[in-house]
Amino acid sequence: MYFPNRPAISENIGEISYAYLNKQSNRIATVLLKLGIAPGDHIALSAPNSGNWVAFYFGVLKTGAVAVTHSSLLKRQELEMSGSLAQTDIFLLWTG
Repeated sequence: MYFPNRPAISENIGEISYAYLNKQSNRIATVLLKLGIAPGDHIALSAPNSGNWVAFYFGVLKTGAVAVTHSSLLKRQELEMSGSLAQTDIFLLWTG
């Protein structure tokens, strides 16, 4: 990593460095692997844009799984329909 302390993401709450983003995405990848996620699995993500969303996205990619992103504005029926169309194995949702 060339510039680990430089900001990767800037949000209202502050900045997230490349090193911190890498650390968080590694943690997420580790948890997903322990849950049995395997390369090629489809993981759906539905959350507002944020540093956490980016960390989850890269965490999914680090497992070798496919990140299937959805708008956080979709309603439950729309998410269920799009999830079945994409043949998702797990759905990560932001409910806050």
